[in-house]
Amino acid sequence: SFEVSHVHALWHFDFHEGKRAVALPTGDLVKPVLLGILDDHSRLCCHLQWYLDEENTEWLVHGLCQAFQKRGLPRAVLSDNGAAMIAAETTQGLERLSIEQYTTLPQSPEQNGKQESFWVQVEGRLMAMLEGELELTRDLLNRATQAWVEQEYQRRTHSETDQAPLDRCLAGPSVVRPCPSSDALRRAFRMEVRRKQRKSDGTITFGSVRYEIP
Repeated sequence: SFEVSHVHALWHFDFHEGKRAVALPTGDLVKPVLLGILDDHSRLCCHLQWYLDEENTEWLVHGLCQAFQKRGLPRAVLSDNGAAMIAAETTQGLERLSIEQYTTLPQSPEQNGKQESFWVQVEGRLMAMLEGELELTRDLLNRATQAWVEQEYQRRTHSETDQAPLDRCLAGPSVVRPCPSSDALRRAFRMEVRRKQRKSDGTITFGSVRYEIP
């Protein structure tokens, strides 16, 4: 299949709803969602983490920042058109970091096929190893996920590349850029809008809420 020529030239990312529920401290059971970020050329998993809610911008930005801090900044990213992917905080943040953003066509998951194939391995291998765990919590699930992705997936020969993702990533060539500080990442992923102050009462309105400013 098609792939870019350099490591970190393109990352894929997406959310996946888990098929098994996890237990909360209250005793309630909820189905978590998994954010996965893959490098196109090497198939390296840049970051993998479970969250206890439907996919949203907060979780996406948190996961992207984790991946940037672990692997560096890519040249471009590819995702579907989910609300979190096209939110202003996400698009403006990627633009401030000089990361080009691409999205798939609507109802075309095959355009992000590498990511969809990765979910098969998550359910068929990772979740299968946890079938004997009677009380599965998010903390346990995340620890098991990190152990699986770093000790097995990254080091096992990939069927398409005939190399382990970690080996192919280290072999390069790479176009990765250094990651900025945590504060710089937090400043990047924000939504910027313009408002004019009312002369009558010195207020502005944002999100249907009126604020008084000097």
